[in-house]
Amino acid sequence: MLLPIVLAPQTTAAEVRARADRLVAAKRFSEASVAFLEASRRYGALGDPNAAQILRDYSRRYRTDAILYVDDVPQPALNLARLEPTAGCYLGASVEREDNANRDPATFNRRMGRNHALFFMYRSFGREFPSELARNLRRIGAGLQIAWEPRDLRETENTKYLNDFLRSAARSDIPVFLRFASEMNGNWTRYHGDPATYREAFRRVAALAHAIAPNVAMVWCPADSPERNLDDYYPGAEAVDWVGVNFYSVLYNDGDRGREAAWRHPEDSLDTIYRKYATRHPMMVGEWAATRRSVVDGIARPDFAVEKIRQFYSAVPRLYARVKAIHWLSANTMLYAQGARRLNDFTLLGNAAVMEAYREATGEPSYLGHVGEFARTSPRPIRANETLPRQIFLSAYARSYVPQPKVTILVDGKTVLDETKAGAHRIPVTLSPGNHRLELIVRDNEGRIAGKQALTAGTL
Repeated sequence: MLLPIVLAPQTTAAEVRARADRLVAAKRFSEASVAFLEASRRYGALGDPNAAQILRDYSRRYRTDAILYVDDVPQPALNLARLEPTAGCYLGASVEREDNANRDPATFNRRMGRNHALFFMYRSFGREFPSELARNLRRIGAGLQIAWEPRDLRETENTKYLNDFLRSAARSDIPVFLRFASEMNGNWTRYHGDPATYREAFRRVAALAHAIAPNVAMVWCPADSPERNLDDYYPGAEAVDWVGVNFYSVLYNDGDRGREAAWRHPEDSLDTIYRKYATRHPMMVGEWAATRRSVVDGIARPDFAVEKIRQFYSAVPRLYARVKAIHWLSANTMLYAQGARRLNDFTLLGNAAVMEAYREATGEPSYLGHVGEFARTSPRPIRANETLPRQIFLSAYARSYVPQPKVTILVDGKTVLDETKAGAHRIPVTLSPGNHRLELIVRDNEGRIAGKQALTAGTL
């Protein structure tokens, strides 16, 4: 928990920022996190959203969280959106450029040892619906996400093409998620810069999709940054079924050696959009992956991919229960991307450590491998003085300013888990009748306690 800091009213935003830097130098990281957050608030009040966002990221960098969870029967969502599972999160992937699976979804599932409920592909506006791929996905119990990208938003005025495409989607008889004109908040897309025209085009497509294809959900999917113009492009609740977000975990931002990014926790990239829209819509990670090699230095870094996989797939069911689908882009962009985007190898297959980390992280019961499934258990925070079953799965969400903190869970003073790694820390525990003291301790790589939680719970 971040406690507020007490500052004189006349203290400037720059002075608060300087204090945060001094706290980092003194290795007082939790206090530094609070100070960076306060500096972010002050720069935001001054009308500088860029500085506010950067300082909020610094606050996250030095924050420690320590939260105990228990697996429980999830509360089903009410008033489900189109294609929304009642509980749990669909596993998704793109294998259009996954050479180790011959670009085939069934082969990918088999090699990965994990079924995926959704597969996504890019489709230029004007091309016909991918009916053959849809038939293949139907055979393996999977749905389809299409990143449907127009060259010009005026193309949506071609209602004959829209009708033909959507009727074909309806005939596919599988769930289809249409991610229309995504990342519109970024100036790298062709449809950025005119929010009113964008909203009109999205609504035009959505109205036809909702009228023609009951198996089609419309996904509005910005990039995680910039944040300041999100609401300008939001088409409204009637047009949007799901809200998505795209981002990646990389060693260097934009292939720039001077913009090191290995410290970033992937879940932080969805936090702002989640808090803004998750009460209105189910959420989707439209595309994400963690690099295992950067063009900057060409050094193999499967350890980085393993770390980010563990961090992200453990965080989502514990912190972001309204995220109902995550898609991994399995491709080597150094081979297949265009121009300046040839930066990272995101392939999931081909490295044993990366594959095993993915299988383990996505093996939690919250993750769904077929459309139509729902999670029968999911983690929730333990409440002080609550009554627990005797047989439980106990887990911890633990993050800190070191990427792989040491995590210790104790029950009545006895250590039941003690490990140093990123990600979920989950273990079956048998409790005897009576009250029990549950403790979680998070230490950094120098053995100092960075965070902790202690509470009492009982069992009958």
